[in-house]
Amino acid sequence: YSNKTLEISPPKTSLTKREIEILSLLAIGHSAKNISEFLKISYHTVTTHRRNIFIKMECTKISELIKKVDFRQVSLYAIFEAANRVETRMSEG
Repeated sequence: YSNKTLEISPPKTSLTKREIEILSLLAIGHSAKNISEFLKISYHTVTTHRRNIFIKMECTKISELIKKVDFRQVSLYAIFEAANRVETRMSEG
């Protein structure tokens, strides 16, 4: 018998700045098509980022993703900051 304990922590998931932008827009209800227009990137690029976010976060639906986001790693501030950048781009362009 050993007094040692094994501490297991979940793997850390890091999202890129672009993934955070896309996550924030998905969270407020924007579609992949709208996001592609806002960010001036292709629809397929958005869906690839979305798929990568789902894989990293081990989710299959947006609602599940929003519930699962670890705000210790992806702060709420970072999400709103990304959304504000996109909203600013939309109003300018």
